[in-house]
Amino acid sequence: EAGRAGKLQDVLIEVKTSGEATKYGFAAAEVCEAIKEISVFKNINVKGLMTVAAVVDTPEKARPYFRKLKELRDEMAPGLSAQGKRLDVLSMGMTDDFEAAIQEGANMVRIGRGIFKD
Repeated sequence: EAGRAGKLQDVLIEVKTSGEATKYGFAAAEVCEAIKEISVFKNINVKGLMTVAAVVDTPEKARPYFRKLKELRDEMAPGLSAQGKRLDVLSMGMTDDFEAAIQEGANMVRIGRGIFKD
């Protein structure tokens, strides 16, 4: 679709850092290969990784899921994106746990409920 529209589409690769059946994404062991396969599409620009932490009762308990994503990104060789750029975006953390995510390296958070309240 990006090719038909004549645009370069930035994307994030979702990684399943928790074992929860309700979460989606690539397993950590699959991420490098997935990025290599996705990067052959000239209209797709892989900018980084994202994850959704497990549902926990305190933000501190979400921290290991964020740390795991940052460690995975840091271990990956640069040059996996279609343009040979480092995967700079780490999108992790939502309304209830974004502070822990930022402390673990997030540079994109998703605040929904905190802004759009019923």
